[in-house]
Amino acid sequence: MKNLRNEIIRTLVDSGDMSISAIAQRLESTTPTVTKYISELIESGIVQNCGKSSASLGRKPCTYRINGKSSYFIGVAPRQHELRLSLMDIGGNMVREETKPENLENTPETLERICREVEDFIRDSQINTSRISEICFGLSGRVNTHTGESFSLFNFE
Repeated sequence: MKNLRNEIIRTLVDSGDMSISAIAQRLESTTPTVTKYISELIESGIVQNCGKSSASLGRKPCTYRINGKSSYFIGVAPRQHELRLSLMDIGGNMVREETKPENLENTPETLERICREVEDFIRDSQINTSRISEICFGLSGRVNTHTGESFSLFNFE
């Protein structure tokens, strides 16, 4: 398995509340190994203990879930006549979306204006900036898939 820690996070994002034994079974790992990673993820604030499950017979296992407020992703999509901004938590929940009119020009000034809009969006969202994992720009047009360089927008050479 590439990275069990990331696989546990992905499993909890995809499946919701789960017990350690269910995670171990799904990922074909051992309960002690998953327990170790779950403890680390709880300590880092990414996962939270939901308490005892009510779904099983006999001894009730604890279930765990992703702490949606532990990490955020920002999407920035400049379009010809608008700028779309979105904030999503690690659990895949849309926290905030905003669309602003924008006259998209291939100039350094437009890029600077978009960067200021992103900064304002983050500030207005009132989230802890240390919890932002990624800011992703979705640019249309020709882009070098290896370097990420755009040949259509914000290429000022």
